[in-house]
Amino acid sequence: AAVTVIWGGRQASHSIIEEVRERTWDIQKMSATKPWAMTWGKLIGATSVAWFGGSICLFLYLVSNQNDTFVNRLLSIGIIISATIAVQGAAMAAALVAVHMERGTNARLSNTAILLILVAISFPVLNLVDGSDAVYWYGDPYHQLVFTLISSVLFASWAIIGAYRSMCTEL
Repeated sequence: AAVTVIWGGRQASHSIIEEVRERTWDIQKMSATKPWAMTWGKLIGATSVAWFGGSICLFLYLVSNQNDTFVNRLLSIGIIISATIAVQGAAMAAALVAVHMERGTNARLSNTAILLILVAISFPVLNLVDGSDAVYWYGDPYHQLVFTLISSVLFASWAIIGAYRSMCTEL
């Protein structure tokens, strides 16, 4: 999963930066592709190799971890997938903002720093796949895996919407 988070986040962000560097970004901006399709195309296309490797790891986790229930393993996989999507979407949004603000070679450096911060933030989320404790939120107890899954899905949605809005601004 760490490979998918780190490599996929890098690929999502560098798909935009490399387009600018190779001077093909203006051609893509003038195409008839809508921002929503462009956002998903960049996220899926640039990160497909990382997702392939990550899916193998997740499948092996699903079939080999016999110490936990099947439902908890599925919830854990959902958390990992949604946290990875959140990091990749936020990395892509950060790349779009960096390219929009800088328009230079410093976009790669600043985006790498942002990606490292996102990865550092995501690992505590990925460590919550324990499933044994309850999470107390505003005094109410919730099952830890369910609460973490809902939170990471909301963060992933926020990151995708942020990448989409950044793409709308850039296009």
